[in-house]
Amino acid sequence: MSVVLTPGSTTLSQLEVIWRSPHRAIELDTAARPKIEASAKLVRTAANGEEAVYGVNTGFGKLAAVKIAPHDTATLQRNLILSHCCGVGEPLDTATTRLMMALKLLSVGRGASGVQWRTVAMLEAMLAKGVTPIVPSQGSVGASGDLAPLAHMAAVMLGEGEAVLAGERISASIALGKVGLEAITLGPKEGLALINGTQFIAAHAVVAVDKFHNCLTQADIIGALMVEGLQGSIKPFYKEYFSTFDRQLLLVDCFTPLNRGKAQFDDMSQALNGIMESFKFGQSTLLKRLFSPRIDKLLFAASKVDHITRSQQSNVLALLTQLVKQSQR
Repeated sequence: MSVVLTPGSTTLSQLEVIWRSPHRAIELDTAARPKIEASAKLVRTAANGEEAVYGVNTGFGKLAAVKIAPHDTATLQRNLILSHCCGVGEPLDTATTRLMMALKLLSVGRGASGVQWRTVAMLEAMLAKGVTPIVPSQGSVGASGDLAPLAHMAAVMLGEGEAVLAGERISASIALGKVGLEAITLGPKEGLALINGTQFIAAHAVVAVDKFHNCLTQADIIGALMVEGLQGSIKPFYKEYFSTFDRQLLLVDCFTPLNRGKAQFDDMSQALNGIMESFKFGQSTLLKRLFSPRIDKLLFAASKVDHITRSQQSNVLALLTQLVKQSQR
């Protein structure tokens, strides 16, 4: 079953599925097609017009004043991609690379980049058929954009560079040929649209928050086991004691269910002496103080992912908060 991505409403859970299921087909919601095609039409009109439009019928950077003839726009976009294929380091893992491609689908799917639908279809086909570009792990320039990583991704769409297919690292042209795909020719502005963005960073952010959430889930389990193993009390985790601390309540929501049915340990007179009672107090206080800040860190990280991926999805913070609340249900 494929994962259908809807720009603006794709959930964090869907992105996690993409990362954890590297062979799953991914496709863009077809409802995005009218906006994409309308945007591409505007770009084509600009490319054939007399008025200079940066990156469409002009050069880049210092060459912004150089007008590009309509018959040279495809060459301009191809050269832009190839000139930015300068990443270094070990290749990014397949799962994160696919997540980056999915985030790029979401980005262009908003219909504001000017790419053609066939370019979207090429990304979908590569994901469906398991053609994963070799993307060096170093080369992003941060907030200025993931130019090099995204260029390596886009190059494979042109039949350049290398890709992984069925676990084998081969040239992009051979990989495309083996799965029955043909390299595409970029239209006006498409190269610029493909390498502009922070989908490389965003993919890493989603992976980091997912791993963080899993670590905190394990911490909840360990904490609950410690309370049980020390014959501690779960009373310090009752919601009544946290009425003014929303984020501590978030901890209680996922921690307390792990100790359900353990209330017999609240009768300390039958099990513990005064020393253990003191230890219980210290232990429970430590857990409250230790675990509450970790929720703060998780929510802070989630808010940053929300900022990074704002053009691809919405409500990441709310979704992650919901995940934490439900992690032990």
